[in-house]
Amino acid sequence: MRRYKGRLLTTWPVLAETCHFLPERTQIELLRWADAGGLSVVDLHDTALAMLADWKEKYLDLPMDLAGASLIWVAQQSGVLEILTIDLKDFAVYRLPNGKALKPVLQPV
Repeated sequence: MRRYKGRLLTTWPVLAETCHFLPERTQIELLRWADAGGLSVVDLHDTALAMLADWKEKYLDLPMDLAGASLIWVAQQSGVLEILTIDLKDFAVYRLPNGKALKPVLQPV
């Protein structure tokens, strides 16, 4: 990630979930990197809540977590379809309302 020169969008639920899985020191490094311009944190609007609930309900069999639903919302709002995720199985199934899928930038090794 230190060599990545593009701009990344994320949401607070994704940032919180990511920090949950990282060691404390790495969390601090991530937050400082994000603050230095590594990430843009997109605010979820109150109007997004119903859509997030709808997507979570649609994918109850997987299930879809709030972080995943928030990324679908950002993709719908921004038109950005590339996603950086290790959750390739679930994101291979998720679809935007127009039927488009997100495109993972990481490929399985």
